[in-house]
Amino acid sequence: MPYKKIDILVRAANQSKKNLIIIGEGSEYHKLSKLAGPTVTLLGHVLEDDLPGYYQNCLAYLQANEEDFGISMCEAQASGKPVIAYGQGGALDIVIPGKTGLLLQSNSVESFAKAMVEFDTMSFAPSECRANARRFDKSIWAKQMTQRIKQLCQTTQ
Repeated sequence: MPYKKIDILVRAANQSKKNLIIIGEGSEYHKLSKLAGPTVTLLGHVLEDDLPGYYQNCLAYLQANEEDFGISMCEAQASGKPVIAYGQGGALDIVIPGKTGLLLQSNSVESFAKAMVEFDTMSFAPSECRANARRFDKSIWAKQMTQRIKQLCQTTQ
């Protein structure tokens, strides 16, 4: 879908000459396939059961658009992988800069191309990424919500 701004990632991979695998088939698929250079692979639709393997074998997950939350970023981190994301919206809650990924000030081609090159000089601990993703586990979220509601009820009485 256009709002995902995958074209930015394709152009950044072309510019930086870094490998990029795109999963999914949306309205932009044909446009992106024409835009893709030799380092970009469009896989199209993959089975949901196969997604964890792609996360586990990637170097990083890239997110060019602003998401309210961004479950894919959490899935990547749960697989021990860092995220390179446009630093707005849900990425601000999910990515810990320098520990579990990179937050970019701009979602421009130049910004992502530069980050893709610099990423090769950095290291991220898979255990840090997995631990970070655990913050969003349903049971932890439910416990935190219950505690917060209790706090709010106590302060209003």
